[in-house]
Amino acid sequence: MIITKMFKKENSTILEKIDTNTLLKLYKKSYGIDVSYLFQEVNSIDYKEHVASGIRYFDPAVPADSGFYEKMQKFGWYFQKSKSEYNTASKYTKNRKILEIGCGYAYFYDHADADEYTGLEYNQQAIDTVSQRSIAGLKLHKENIEQHTVNNSDKYDVVCSFQVLEHVPDPMSFIECSLACCKIGGYLIFSVPAQDSFIRYSKNSILNMPPHHLTHWPDRAFKYLEEKYEIELVKLKHESLDAIHRQKFLNILGENLIRNILCLNHNDSLIAQSFFDKILSKCGSLIGRLLSKGYDNRVFMPTGHTVTAIFRKL
Repeated sequence: MIITKMFKKENSTILEKIDTNTLLKLYKKSYGIDVSYLFQEVNSIDYKEHVASGIRYFDPAVPADSGFYEKMQKFGWYFQKSKSEYNTASKYTKNRKILEIGCGYAYFYDHADADEYTGLEYNQQAIDTVSQRSIAGLKLHKENIEQHTVNNSDKYDVVCSFQVLEHVPDPMSFIECSLACCKIGGYLIFSVPAQDSFIRYSKNSILNMPPHHLTHWPDRAFKYLEEKYEIELVKLKHESLDAIHRQKFLNILGENLIRNILCLNHNDSLIAQSFFDKILSKCGSLIGRLLSKGYDNRVFMPTGHTVTAIFRKL
């Protein structure tokens, strides 16, 4: 599957070639999940950067299916009831009609204070759980944004998605349909993992690769969207480091400290599986654990995992 027509038409560069077998082994080792059935006849994947926007993507795109997400939701941290980006977005949703795409268990509903909340979700368990709440003004549909757009153009004051855009195989279609559902003067809110943060230095971070994540978003990508569509970038908010990502950040900090001491090159490669890479990772984790003893969130507040872009439709 080609990820989007836009990337075919415009110039991209190959950053890295990733062997599919390596991905399969990392998913099995990290989460005990067999994803081989999703990669049939795909032996390798190119990790590319779209030059004009800075968006990084995988070609071919190999998206996850509902079975994959059902396995992931068994991990308690996968669907969080509260996220820092909810606080950022909720400033634009009070007493408004909102649409959340990929809403999961509709946890954002409890933060939004919306007049009317519609969620799109494919996870049947999540839909059944939300339906049991029987709350007026809260409704879910089992459909994607492309399907929802057909009968809901210019309907919502706010269209939002949290940690969803990076999962879809055609992000530009996703954005265009989201924009179509939004009223003129309304707000479009996307929250994604921040490529311009510590996560760009994370090696073998399998959930940041297919079939889970299909694109990576630097800050300049959102300025590109502002130029491409009739939208105004109102706010670009980098969240502070969340507790759930604290140790990961410190481990990467420890590894980069070793690289600086040994005068080793820093690179953005996703896969690092050599013997030396494994030793470096273990040493970095050891230093990370030592750093955690003196780490104080109140003093040292680095940029966290997530960035939220808030646009207004013109």
